[in-house]
Amino acid sequence: MALPAPMAPPAWAGAPQPEAVLETEPSELMPLRIAGGVLVLGGLLLLWERATFPELFAAQGLMAHNWVSGIIDLGLGGALLAGRTQLAGLARLRVVIGALLFTTYWLVEKNAFAAIVQAAYSVGLLLLLLGTAGLARRAVALVLVLVSISMELTSARALRTGRNPLGRIVLALQGGTEPIPDGQVQGLARPYALSVPDAAWRLRDEKAARRDNPQSDRWLVHPTYDAHVMVMVEELPPGTYVPRERAVEAVVENLKKSFPGLQVDGEPDAGLEGTLVRAHGTVKGRALAFRVMVATGEGVAYTLLGFVPEAGLPYVEDDLTAMLQGFTRG
Repeated sequence: MALPAPMAPPAWAGAPQPEAVLETEPSELMPLRIAGGVLVLGGLLLLWERATFPELFAAQGLMAHNWVSGIIDLGLGGALLAGRTQLAGLARLRVVIGALLFTTYWLVEKNAFAAIVQAAYSVGLLLLLLGTAGLARRAVALVLVLVSISMELTSARALRTGRNPLGRIVLALQGGTEPIPDGQVQGLARPYALSVPDAAWRLRDEKAARRDNPQSDRWLVHPTYDAHVMVMVEELPPGTYVPRERAVEAVVENLKKSFPGLQVDGEPDAGLEGTLVRAHGTVKGRALAFRVMVATGEGVAYTLLGFVPEAGLPYVEDDLTAMLQGFTRG
């Protein structure tokens, strides 16, 4: 008996099965797409900061960096999002160069917080771009990237509002400060006292203060508003007395030399211990408000220099005025 003819193969035989049609993209492509999205987000943030704070970046010498770097990040990030994996090597090179250049820059500027933010952002990107990142590595990378971007946005908001909720963290990373538990600061070069109205103010240690300004005798800082009060003591020949009006004129002239464009607001306010001068100006691209107290005595002249970003002045003006006008000589 003849065997029956074999059945013809069905029409769908050899066609891709549903599993093949729904096959996920290669495991190495997803981390690159995530890195591409991060680069696009970072590029947009750089360009927004450059457009929002042009004077600040120009004063820091970072004007060209932010335009060019932001555009490069947008281009590379968009390419990776589109699946052009051949540009992954160029993206790695860009991240490594950026990490080395800008982390070093912030360390040289003694800005440990900015250096840490830059390093976290770069490490997060490299975790996505190097090798094949599994789920655990992707999670760590995203945490690093999102935290660093959040810190950058918080810092940008602080520039606009004058209030930095991360100020205490930034100051702690920089070190060289101590609390003022009894609210009283005593002079070193001469006997005098300052009353501090808010416990948030901190006192810079002598070494750190004089490293930044050798004339500083005492230096106080409010981390949330980046407000400062510096006391400078000038020793004069024994028996010499400089009239306060002359001392005020000399201090204002010196300030104008140190801060070109500084403008005095209104008339000086003469008090019992000294004369208060109000002024404003731009320093390294930042608009600052100044409150200066000048006091004189036999053989000595005191200059109390208070300054704060103008956006933060409404928060601490009462503190600055109270400290300067509450200055007492021993």
